[in-house]
Amino acid sequence: MRIIVFFCKTCFIKPCSNKIHAFGQYYRQKLLARISEAEETIESLAQKGNSLEKTKQRLGTQVEEAGAEVDRVRTLVGQLEKKQVYFDKIAEEWKNKVKTCILASLAYHNTNTI
Repeated sequence: MRIIVFFCKTCFIKPCSNKIHAFGQYYRQKLLARISEAEETIESLAQKGNSLEKTKQRLGTQVEEAGAEVDRVRTLVGQLEKKQVYFDKIAEEWKNKVKTCILASLAYHNTNTI
């Protein structure tokens, strides 16, 4: 590439043969085409980068929302566990009361039938 640039610069300093000038122009056009292609690639990658950044922000928001939902559900689970313990306690008390009533009723019937 330096040779091509050198030939092109020399064209402006002193006249050179048409062959050398055409050689320089050919590779100059090729380089310009590659530069243009590289610029398009850079533009495309920049757009993809912007898209990825937006996706990252959206996913970050969703993660935060999911974390808040998890905290809310944990709180509800804690409350429900407390209610379950209380319900089990009340159910056990009533079960014992029913047993006591049945035993008292059986005892009453046994004493009256004898």
